[in-house]
Amino acid sequence: MPWPSASPSSLRRRVLTPVSVGERLSPRLGARGDNTVAKFRLLAYSTGPLMTPTVLLTIAVTGLTIAFMHASIPTHWLPFVLTSRALRWSRAKTLSITAIAGVGHVLCTSALGILVAWLGLSLSD
Repeated sequence: MPWPSASPSSLRRRVLTPVSVGERLSPRLGARGDNTVAKFRLLAYSTGPLMTPTVLLTIAVTGLTIAFMHASIPTHWLPFVLTSRALRWSRAKTLSITAIAGVGHVLCTSALGILVAWLGLSLSD
């Protein structure tokens, strides 16, 4: 089944709909939550799925390219090389410590990203 087309302009459309008398608006929509009558409520909608195979492939290739370029920066690997030479570590020990540091780097960066996203979502409500 083909994906329905969803142009960027159609995804940004908003619809203004009247709110019935006495309807409580949720705090997510910015109302006070009491029984006041609001004139309009902004509802967002989209015309189809946002993650098509083409978009997924583009994001994956871009992410892998940026990850490769990020890991190629000498400040990420040069300290490990210099330390291993100064302390005469074996290749296995150097690779082990580098892998542990890499996993820690990825976990801390991911946790920071999740925290920033959570804070952004909580502030937008």
